[in-house]
Amino acid sequence: MSITQTIYVSRSTVHVDQAELYSISEVAARNNQGLNVTGALIFCNGYFLQILEGAQETVDALLEKIGRDARHVDVHVVSIQNRPKRLFEDWTMACLHEASMSCEQLAWARSWTQLLDMNDGSDVGEGAHELLFNLRTSINDEMKTRYRKAM
Repeated sequence: MSITQTIYVSRSTVHVDQAELYSISEVAARNNQGLNVTGALIFCNGYFLQILEGAQETVDALLEKIGRDARHVDVHVVSIQNRPKRLFEDWTMACLHEASMSCEQLAWARSWTQLLDMNDGSDVGEGAHELLFNLRTSINDEMKTRYRKAM
């Protein structure tokens, strides 16, 4: 059975530090748990990048709700794909803030967000999926460290 992976980007309208991103992801994780939705949220260079994984109808409904959140504007879906496996199967909503990225990761993520600023027609969807895939280990490590500290 395949699942839908939807990736969107949006521009933040508020200051988002690490604590705020954790707070956003914790609320999302609680909401997603009963919906069988997984995913990750990245914040970098004033942009949110999020992947939602689950049944298409559920993901579509969540995206509609997310689009009404005043903390961001210019919500733009960059990729919708059916996949045989979840990319973030262990997390109802993982997150990674730019403050936790290595210098190399931060440079890569910022170069990707600059494509959004330039709006040059590049395939940002494939780039978004590649960025999430390549940051997946860091996202998992960040979440494990965060929850170890909380215990």
